[in-house]
Order: sequence, then C-alpha cells, then structure tokens
Amino acid sequence: MITKKLITLKDNTRIEYKLYRCNDAKGVIQMLHGMAEHMERYEPVCKYFNDLGYDVLIHNHRGHGENIDEKLRGHFPSVDTLVKDAYEIFETFAFKGEHVLFGHSMGSIVARKYVIQYPGLFDKLILSGTSFYNKKFEAASMILKPLLKIHPENKKLDFVNMITLRDFNKSFKPLRTESDWLSFNEDNVDAFINDPYTGFNMSIGALNSINESLKYVSRKQNVKRMNKSLKVLLVAGNDDPFSNFGKGVIKTGKLFKSCGITHVYLQLYEHARHEVLFERNQREVLNNMRKWLSYE
Repeated sequence: MITKKLITLKDNTRIEYKLYRCNDAKGVIQMLHGMAEHMERYEPVCKYFNDLGYDVLIHNHRGHGENIDEKLRGHFPSVDTLVKDAYEIFETFAFKGEHVLFGHSMGSIVARKYVIQYPGLFDKLILSGTSFYNKKFEAASMILKPLLKIHPENKKLDFVNMITLRDFNKSFKPLRTESDWLSFNEDNVDAFINDPYTGFNMSIGALNSINESLKYVSRKQNVKRMNKSLKVLLVAGNDDPFSNFGKGVIKTGKLFKSCGITHVYLQLYEHARHEVLFERNQREVLNNMRKWLSYE
C-alpha cells in the first residue's frame, strides 16, 4: 500500500511524503533524495525495496518538490533543519524491525549528520554518491561566504550554480548537456533535464550550509559520535566528480573505520557517474544492495 500525503511539522511547514507499506515488514528504509530533485524520481527504487519486504519512507526536502511556493524553491535554512525534518517525519510512524537510512548526494550529507545527531535510531546506513571535504569545497566556501555578507541567504545567483556545473562537467568531453556529469545513461540525463522539478538553482545560504555540513561530517571528532555498531554501505560511480571520482568515498570509508565503525562496505562501479542508482546497470546496483541488506 502506498500513501502520499502532506505532513505539517512543528514549525507549521508542510512537507510531502510517500510511505510504502507491506505486510509483516522486516524493517524500514528512510530515503533522503539529493539537491535540486524530488522524491518521485526514486519511485522504482522505493518499489524495489518495498518488494523486498521493507516499509519505505521518503519525503521532499524543504525547497523541493511539486507542491511548494515557487519563492521557496531551492532554499532551506540549514542542513540541520533538514535533519530535524527527517527525524520528525520518521518519528510520526511506528516501524517494526531494523531501521535503515539511505541518502544520495546532498541527502547523503543530511544522512551523515542525522546518524551523528541521533546515533541510536538506525541499524544500517547506505550512502550513495557522497564525498569528503577537500580543497574544491574550500574554494566554494571562499565564494559563498563573501556573497552571504551582501545578499540574503535565500538569494539565488545564476553564476554560482553555473560555476558548480562547469566544475562537475570539466572532465567530460564532448559535452552533450550541462547535466552530463550526472550519468552515462543519456535517458536518465534527458529525464532530469525535462523534469520541471529538477535542476533548479539553489540559494547561496543552502549551498553554504551543504558545504559547511560536508566539512562537519568529514571531521573525526564528529564521526566518533556515531553508533559504532552501525553497518555502513558506500555506493558510488568511479566517474562521479562530486565524490572526486571515488576518492572521496574511499576517504569517507577510511574515516568511519578509524572512528571504530567496524562494518564499512564499499561498492564502486566502473562506467558510472554521480547518479549510480540510475545508470544502465541499475539492476546490478540494486541487487548488490539487496545482498548487503541481507548480510548479518
């Protein structure tokens, strides 16, 4: 059974969510989508996990989705706000069995903060297309912080978003579209471009918070607050520029292990870019996740 509704949070923000229920669920998977996209893109993935016997909960982050005020699109106060939203939505329902958290891209950064702030809530963590704070993100900070001194946080600037796209695309030639960095799968890229609720500009405040949050979750003293028994799966494409072509994912895995998290498993896929879940080998990626989820 699939339920799609709006939920009113404590601060009166209304957020759209979908809940996939199944009989005698063995657990729940909470899904956190990425930046400038929405939950409906994950329909096949949610159904796949639901068919495996999991309840699946997914929602649109603030500033994302179809049913929002266009003035609010692309902005949220902070990543901490997104963490609180995810927790409040999750705690609204009762779930049996193991608790699994899944986050892609920006959603992976939200997820990493989530398990730091609520270390006892989840048993397993899947991070798709995550990264590690490096000089590239330091350079972004040097652009964003001065802009925040002269513009409001909700200001959206075309050139800031274009700089990001150029940086992510610079390794791919010839370019067919500005979204080539997302996927080798041209059908997926075209679907993203033609979707009216994806690829919009983000506010400088939101971008800065994403950047600062990646810095936060890349620090050992913060990661040490995570539950040491948490089982972690890192999934990424070897040609993903956001994760520094796999290097950021490998560093993240090493960071977790150095902080005492013993179960850290890495799946890097050749000929796959940022949206590894939507490449042409999607079935292989999902089946490998299934095998990991069944591992005890």
